[in-house]
Amino acid sequence: MMCELELPITRYHLVPRGNLVHEKLSLHRLTYGLAYCFFHKEGRVQQLIHHLKYNHKQGIGKWIADRYAAFMIQELEEKFDIVSMVPLHPKKLKKRGYNQVKLFAKTMADHLEVTFLPDILKRTQHTDTQTRKNRKERAANMEGVFQVGTMTTLLDKHILLVDDVLTTGATLSACLTALESAGCTKISVLVMALAR
Repeated sequence: MMCELELPITRYHLVPRGNLVHEKLSLHRLTYGLAYCFFHKEGRVQQLIHHLKYNHKQGIGKWIADRYAAFMIQELEEKFDIVSMVPLHPKKLKKRGYNQVKLFAKTMADHLEVTFLPDILKRTQHTDTQTRKNRKERAANMEGVFQVGTMTTLLDKHILLVDDVLTTGATLSACLTALESAGCTKISVLVMALAR
C-alpha cells in the first residue's frame, strides 16, 4: 500500500470548522467538515480512488479509515452518534457489486465506537455519472435524488455522513438537504478525498 507520506493530507481534523469542506457545502450548517486528503487530477489520490471504485480494491477504504480515525479520535471535541454514507442507486450497486464507501464508513464507525447505519438515505432516482458535468449540471442532476427513511433513531443525534470524493458538493448537498428536511439538525461530513 502507498506510503502515507506520499499523500496530500488535509489535516482538517485540526481545523474541522471553516475549511474548504464547509465552503463547498456552504448552504448547510455542518458541525464538522472533514477530509482525509486532497484530490488532484492524475495524482496518487485519484489512482487510489479509481482502484477503490472500479477495480474492487475495497481494502483501500479500510486502509484510509484506519489512518484517519486515529487523528479524529484524538482531536475532535464533539462525538458522533451515528455514521452513515451516501448510497448508490440499486442499479449502480448491482452493476458495480459493492458501494465503494461502505467499508470505509463501517471501519470509521468501528474506530469511533458509534452505530453504523448505512441505509438512512435512499437514492430514489438513477442519475447519469457526474464525472463530465460542470457545477450547475451536477446540482441539477442531483435535485430530489435522495430521501430519508425512518427518523425515530436520528432526531437529536450527531450524524457523520461519509462519501468518497467531494468535488463540487452537489451529491453531498442533496443528501444534506434530505436529512435537514427530515429534521436532522446536527450533521458532519467526512470524505476520503477533497478536490480543490
